[in-house]
Amino acid sequence: MFDTLRASKVLTILFLMLLIIVSIGGVYYVSGQTREALLETTRDELRTIAAIAAGQVDGDAFSRLSSGDEATPEFARVRDRLDAVKRSTPDIVNVYTMRRNSDVVTYVVVAGSEYQDGGTISAGTESPAPSTGMKDAFAGTASGQEYPTGSNSSVLSGFAPIYDSKGIIVGIAGVDMDASRIFDRLNFLGGVIYFLIVGAMFGIAAGAVGLEVIRARTEEVVAGSERTMRAIFNSVYDAIFLHDDSGKILDVNDQVSGLYGITREEAGRLSIVYDLSAPSGITGDLPGVWKDVMGGKPRFFEWKARKPHTGEEFDVEVYLRKIPMGDREVLMANVRDITERKYADEAIRQANIKLNLLNSITRHDIFNQLTIILGYLTLIEEEPDDPGNVENLATIQRAAETVRALIAFTRDYQDIGVKSPAWQDLHTVIRKAADILEKPGIRVTDEVTGIEVYADPLFEKVVYNLIQNAIEHGGSRLSSVSFSVMERGASITLICEDNGEGIAETGKGRIFRRSNPKKTGIGLFLSREILSITGITIEEHGTPGKGARFEMHIPRWRSTGPKEREG
Repeated sequence: MFDTLRASKVLTILFLMLLIIVSIGGVYYVSGQTREALLETTRDELRTIAAIAAGQVDGDAFSRLSSGDEATPEFARVRDRLDAVKRSTPDIVNVYTMRRNSDVVTYVVVAGSEYQDGGTISAGTESPAPSTGMKDAFAGTASGQEYPTGSNSSVLSGFAPIYDSKGIIVGIAGVDMDASRIFDRLNFLGGVIYFLIVGAMFGIAAGAVGLEVIRARTEEVVAGSERTMRAIFNSVYDAIFLHDDSGKILDVNDQVSGLYGITREEAGRLSIVYDLSAPSGITGDLPGVWKDVMGGKPRFFEWKARKPHTGEEFDVEVYLRKIPMGDREVLMANVRDITERKYADEAIRQANIKLNLLNSITRHDIFNQLTIILGYLTLIEEEPDDPGNVENLATIQRAAETVRALIAFTRDYQDIGVKSPAWQDLHTVIRKAADILEKPGIRVTDEVTGIEVYADPLFEKVVYNLIQNAIEHGGSRLSSVSFSVMERGASITLICEDNGEGIAETGKGRIFRRSNPKKTGIGLFLSREILSITGITIEEHGTPGKGARFEMHIPRWRSTGPKEREG
């Protein structure tokens, strides 16, 4: 009996030891898996944030930045976009861009220009000992890793390449996250492991409670990561789509709603090809593009987009790359509205055409006058005593005066197209011109408020010229010049009318011709050319004897709401 009891006791001890070993092993296994999952989640998070930051940088403009450019608009534009990413969550301590020259890596733009250890980083500052993650990003692979930045502190960093419009890597974007964030999670798990080892001695129930604690904590961590990513996702300037290689939309940020006029829920039900791309675009190319990007070839291209509810088409620039999302890789499309840039490019093209035409006409006119001068000088040289030389000299003088007027005319149009068109407040433009030309007994009024028009910067000179013409040619009866606006469908008509003498019917066909080079000011000929750069037309519909009436049909305008009148 003693032997039986002893054997039973041994078996009981062995069973308890086995139970403890199994419990401890299970706890360590689960804890290890959870620790690795947290680290991998953070790495994915960092890679994605770095990819988002890189997508906010115009690679072409970035490649031109160098030391000393900190005060330029291009530098400020990149810094502002990085600032938006940094401000999106307190976990991010640094967002920056870097460039490599041979084996030297330098900082180019840093969000807020503040680095973790308190030093100020500016363009041209070298990075000590580039990390493996940086090198991977320069090679075209987004990465996340632990990267020490000081003797008593460390961060977890993510890096992603920055591409120019030709698909060439011109730099990298880096994101640093406070290392204590992930370390706190891991330390918490260590405490749980200790708790479970002790609990295992008291039974499986304690172990089950501990495992439930781990599960709940893991869910909390994942939820926290999702909130962080959503904050960053919505903080950037561009509209962002996450979709698979079939075009199915998985997620969008808030900017998509503003750009396309759709909700986040609607986006998940729409097709990129059939709903969000314009029929005039070459949508059949998209599947091939997606396949290339999933194969590791980021793409940068222009596209014709469409607002599904209104059918309105607009131009966008798309930066497409793959990023990790959970246990798979998806496509991230940064979409930027370039409608204004397209209009500006077209306006510059039109301005160049007009400048070339004006230069050609002016050169022809000057050549004709020089031919007259040289011809009469030859006559004088051949017959120096001819009494008719007095008239010949007068003709030469008139031709020389015309040449001088033509050269002065080039000064009037030399600024056409020099600056890109811009949105201009009509009321402000009219008041500026009126204040300069104010004359006793002549009142300039306007009924224009809260309206901006898209026009060449010389638009103000056009308004000035209309008021000046009214003052010069309105006669003694002129007492008022007024401006008003009428809506005509999608466009508006800006009307400038006066109560002067008006323009005779026989003269209406000549007022926009370039017929009098001696006239001062830009004149109606150049006024029409300036307006046409942005598609604005001008006509005269006044009544002779009752006043002139110029109507400018403006296709691009926007309401800015009521404003307080000036002047």
